[in-house]
Amino acid sequence: IKAVLDVIAESPQKHGRFRNKAILLLLRDTGMRIGELRAMNVEDLDLENKRARIKTEKTRGMVPFRNVFWEDECNAAIKEWLEERKRFLKDRKKTSEALFICNHRDTGVARIGATAINIAFRKASWVAGIETLNPHSLRHRKGHKLASNGANNSVISKVLGHSTLASSFVYTQLNDKETEVAARKYGAE
Repeated sequence: IKAVLDVIAESPQKHGRFRNKAILLLLRDTGMRIGELRAMNVEDLDLENKRARIKTEKTRGMVPFRNVFWEDECNAAIKEWLEERKRFLKDRKKTSEALFICNHRDTGVARIGATAINIAFRKASWVAGIETLNPHSLRHRKGHKLASNGANNSVISKVLGHSTLASSFVYTQLNDKETEVAARKYGAE
């Protein structure tokens, strides 16, 4: 993540630099789906409490909204993006409720698309010389981090917006390194 953030920071396009940094950190901290991020509006943000109420995808109608939470670094990036967003809209004499926006050849401004986010991450990963970082891998990273830090399936399910607890079990499964550490720790005489 740091390598991709470093590449984003060097972007010559100020608009993309601030937007992509905020997107990356928001996805990292919340584990939200790309569609949930795209659907966010400025009014959804609570910067004082570092949280947002978002429309949850894939809930089968059970939990249409959930709260997501982020850390200080992400909050600062969102604030920087909001300032740049304001300038971007002013220059184009446009308005938009969407949190994350981009240039649009017909209307001048549009809600950013999933493809644009994926391309930005892919290009930054390529320049950084690392395996491609994508929004869904950040979601899995968040789930795994929650599990590694001791969160149970119920917490993981709530944070990631799963409609069933079964969807969260994948994050509590040990990887090879964790299995080795546990076997050595608990198997010692």
